[in-house]
Amino acid sequence: MGRPSGFLFVKKSRIRLTMEENSAMIFSDSCAYGALGRGKITMETKEREQLDRLFLAMAEYEKGVPHRIAHFAKVHTYAALIGRQEGLPDRLQLITEAAALVHDIGIRPSLEKYHSSAGKYQQIEGPAPAGEMLTRLGFSDEVTRRVCWLVGHHHTYHPVEGPDHQILLEADFLVNAMEEAMSEAAIRTGREKVFSTKTGLALLDAMYPPKTDSQ
Repeated sequence: MGRPSGFLFVKKSRIRLTMEENSAMIFSDSCAYGALGRGKITMETKEREQLDRLFLAMAEYEKGVPHRIAHFAKVHTYAALIGRQEGLPDRLQLITEAAALVHDIGIRPSLEKYHSSAGKYQQIEGPAPAGEMLTRLGFSDEVTRRVCWLVGHHHTYHPVEGPDHQILLEADFLVNAMEEAMSEAAIRTGREKVFSTKTGLALLDAMYPPKTDSQ
């Protein structure tokens, strides 16, 4: 899937922004970058209602496991924000948000089948229940197929195949960095190898400001 017109990717070798610049990109109402994101909030009410139903279905699926519900909720928040700020078209925004909600749906069957929640098992076991849930909730075949592909590749960092894949990887990393208390070295490596969007980089640097030579 190609990158849509208006989607703002930045080469890793050219992005080295200050904390102030990163914060401005997210929080300033005056920058054109933020204006682009605000202009793309046009998703139909029907699709928003589908996402709400999907959120509740995933909460029921993970009933009794609050940390997994909290995890997908946080990943969805980041993915939705990054997608809007980067100017995703509505259909890609829907796919990205749906994938963020169900990306870890394979953990439960992986634990039951392999006694492990390793990423490789999640990618094997996740697409089937994701597809069943999305179909039951009335998502189109096109959206369901793509979301299932993303579920099956959300621990696959190379190659990145499309902006929805890129955003899902970044949103999941942002949450995992906090939940797993990643080391400074791991976060620095993730910044170089995982992140490509301006918004994702800005969020990561807001959470974990890069150290300067004087620090």
